[in-house]
Amino acid sequence: MLARLIDTLLARFGLHRRLPEISYHESVRRSLALARAEAARLAHHSVSCGEILLVFARPDLPEAGAVLRALDVDPVRWRAAIEEAGEPPGDGAARAVEELPYTSRAKRSLEHAMHEAMMASRRDVTPRDLLLGALAADRRYRQAILDGFGLTLQELRARLR
Repeated sequence: MLARLIDTLLARFGLHRRLPEISYHESVRRSLALARAEAARLAHHSVSCGEILLVFARPDLPEAGAVLRALDVDPVRWRAAIEEAGEPPGDGAARAVEELPYTSRAKRSLEHAMHEAMMASRRDVTPRDLLLGALAADRRYRQAILDGFGLTLQELRARLR
């Protein structure tokens, strides 16, 4: 809300706020592609924060798995907690994986991930930021993960630094 007000005032005077250039690390791009694959596997109509979080339990993405190892979390328990908190497998019509859209919360999680990177004074979004962003954007998964693993969001951030 405040950012919108600032942008409106700057625009009135012909000025624009310059935001730092933030990019997604290659491992985050792979993670997002695999999140779409998870959504397709679950026959969902779109990619949610749940599918983004499921990627961290995949053995074929070592960068994301390193985040769980830093938290000392078992990937099998992680997957079970996410799937229990999330939507059941759907009846999504067969669609090309590339065509699956992101939910508004999943989009918001990417904004939160960018914010996490900026707060850490980095110019690229890493898997750590992606995980924190997804948890910040969706209360249902945040509750399942933090309560299920006995963590607070602050502890989670500290352990991932």
